[in-house]
Amino acid sequence: MYKKILLSTIMMMTIMSTTSCAQNKKVTSTNSFENPPQELQKLFFWRVRSKVSIVYILGSIHVGTEDMFPLSEMIEVAYDASDNLVVEINPGKIDEEQLKKYLEYPEGDSLQNNISDNTYVQLINVFARLGVTPDKISKMKPASVVTTLVMLKLASLGYDPEFGIDKYYLDDVIDNKRILELETPEQQLELMDSLGEEYIEYSLQDISRWDKEIKILVNAWKTGDTKMVENFFKRIANYPGGHKFLDKFIYRRNKTMAKEIEKYLKSEGRYFVVVGAAHLVGKNGIISILKNTEKYRVVQMSDF
Repeated sequence: MYKKILLSTIMMMTIMSTTSCAQNKKVTSTNSFENPPQELQKLFFWRVRSKVSIVYILGSIHVGTEDMFPLSEMIEVAYDASDNLVVEINPGKIDEEQLKKYLEYPEGDSLQNNISDNTYVQLINVFARLGVTPDKISKMKPASVVTTLVMLKLASLGYDPEFGIDKYYLDDVIDNKRILELETPEQQLELMDSLGEEYIEYSLQDISRWDKEIKILVNAWKTGDTKMVENFFKRIANYPGGHKFLDKFIYRRNKTMAKEIEKYLKSEGRYFVVVGAAHLVGKNGIISILKNTEKYRVVQMSDF
């Protein structure tokens, strides 16, 4: 349970993990008069070339649906051709008991003891509408309780962590492919542990729009529309505490992860990077950071 929460927490903070990959169809006829060529469809997928290596970057989601697979053939061919799979963190390396300490209050303490009465009442009312009683969340810390709330909401819309992109590739990795990490488990655990009542308040302030935002983001993912996703972030930046939230949990981490990706671009080989889609868009996104160095050829990929 806790490893699923860890995998989902960072993306859940922006609801970006609700998106799903479009399955692309191949063009089977070469007769352009009977069957005109299909328009090229952008993917949430980039190729970055340096003088010595190629890095593919796939916008990741942590939940999905069974019918979103197989992914685009363009993506799968790039994966097969890569020597290394790069993920944010490898959950297989995390000790369950250590993780529990970051997500759950110790004996004698509880969520209610650490947040205001008003916030607690709002929270249990939202969970009640999802059929969850207060005792089920009483020991959860803010990062865990908000992630659980979003996961329940996504489940009601048909999304499941079992069909997440990260899990798909981690389960599929073979012996001759190395697994590398952009961050350490400790970095993400400490980040989650820093979340307090303000994170719950931030998450609850616009919960009525979640269904609508999810649909917008699903469409943006399917069409590779980075501008639509960027506009989403501009909206949430205008919420109370929004800019501070994005700076701490998205933008600062983008810089750290971009530096790691640059290390791969200076090393021979091919690298297939699976990173939260929220980290790729906008002027502060990983893609823009790499482009702005003017050292690499960065191309958003398309498929039929």
